[in-house]
Amino acid sequence: MLVRGGNDVTALARGRRTEELKRDGIVILIQRKTTVDRTHVIESLAENDTYDLIFVVMKYTDFPAILPILAKNRSRNILLVGNNTDADQME
Repeated sequence: MLVRGGNDVTALARGRRTEELKRDGIVILIQRKTTVDRTHVIESLAENDTYDLIFVVMKYTDFPAILPILAKNRSRNILLVGNNTDADQME
């Protein structure tokens, strides 16, 4: 929806997922409807990169690897999305 609304969207991906997103776009299947959207894809988040909003969507077990990177970034609005069974420790 963000892409289709005319927003500038960048996806951060690591490993094999990077090439999949560059090649195939973001593919979402919901209620038997498939959407494909193309975005800019980056492989790392630099300290001086600035975004209006960062959505972090990943398995909760991967959060510890990304939190130090997010903490160094200058973007002010970061939304962690996922199921976290240990939110107190993560905080």
